[in-house]
Amino acid sequence: MSKRGSSATKTQAVFDRLHSDITSGRLTAGERLSPEDLKARLGVSVSVIREALTQLVAQGLVQVEHNRGFHVKNLSIRDVVDLMYARKINECAALRLAVERHDLAWESEVLAAHHVMAGLSMYAPNDPAHRNDKWARAHTAFHQKLFEGCRNDTLIDICRKLSESAELYRGWTTQDAPDSEAEVAANHKQLLDAVLARDADLTVELHTAHLQRTIDIMLARAGEADDADVAGEVGTTITD
Repeated sequence: MSKRGSSATKTQAVFDRLHSDITSGRLTAGERLSPEDLKARLGVSVSVIREALTQLVAQGLVQVEHNRGFHVKNLSIRDVVDLMYARKINECAALRLAVERHDLAWESEVLAAHHVMAGLSMYAPNDPAHRNDKWARAHTAFHQKLFEGCRNDTLIDICRKLSESAELYRGWTTQDAPDSEAEVAANHKQLLDAVLARDADLTVELHTAHLQRTIDIMLARAGEADDADVAGEVGTTITD
């Protein structure tokens, strides 16, 4: 393998490791990400670390500030409400189209994606306070497969990017909450059943509730007065 290829492989490995640690909550919101510290911990060059961090910045999981350097993105109720509203507009449109254009090939793929997700534990067996990375990937694949049924490449790409932006919040709201696993599984099964029944209205209603749940959990956990004030300003529902 060429040097360039080797560097790219190392960058991808570091990116995957940090992405997992951030979205699972093992690295917490606002936590500083020192390239030198990460170099020592991960055993790669600073340039590889910086490239991986830059990619995480592009995905919205990491922020970089003058005199502070890289750090995990801070959580904000304003941001999550805005993001969930954008997801409601685009993802519900994609789901409605998908159900209306329903075909057996897509139905089979949706069923298979749900089967994979349902067969995995939501929490890591050796780390029950944090999400299981395999489940998180299967969860993303299930929802992406649902959106793909709309057969509109532009809308599918928008939904994919919005989902990536929401990954940090998904990880944070499921962190250290094992009692939620049965509820999450039941919600996904209800969504699947609505899709298979070709009920577009119910599918959109259930997905909207799925998005609202993230906002509700953040409000329940919010401890900063500023975020509470912001929640009051922007509204806490995405169903209007």
